[in-house]
Amino acid sequence: PKNHINRLKTLFQICFQAIDNKPELIASRIFEEKMQIEFLDAVTQAIIPTMRTTAHSPRATKYQSWQKIEEVIKFTLNAPLTVGELSRTVGVSERTMLRLFQERFGISPKAYLCKIRLSGVRHNLTISSPGEVKIVDIANAWGFWHMGQFASDYKQLFGELPSATLNKIRSTFDK
Repeated sequence: PKNHINRLKTLFQICFQAIDNKPELIASRIFEEKMQIEFLDAVTQAIIPTMRTTAHSPRATKYQSWQKIEEVIKFTLNAPLTVGELSRTVGVSERTMLRLFQERFGISPKAYLCKIRLSGVRHNLTISSPGEVKIVDIANAWGFWHMGQFASDYKQLFGELPSATLNKIRSTFDK
């Protein structure tokens, strides 16, 4: 518990120091969302112990695993979570994690997490005011660093490039 309290203290210090150094961060939606995720993650780590599921039936174990998976994904939405980190946090092997995702969604956990993050980028693009954001900043905030691969994955999922999504929003504002 003490290390969790120290982590929260450190997060507060980092947050306030960042705002002291760049006061314009207070108005940044991306900074706000990033801080929310960081604080939620710290609080989650403090109050939700990582334990192996000890239920008796396979069905109960699967249900409990899904509850934990959904919780972890919800609290780490725009953090680039790896399958290994997700598996360790939930308390199942990577192989079990792969099987759970294949059974439920027909895709790998990595592909699912990527789709969730891409949807987050799309959401941010659709709620942003024209000229307020850069696609690269939003993509980076959601854990995408290779812009070519990001644009390709985005187009494959949504049928358009991120710039087209943002331009649709801009053309709506221009009318």
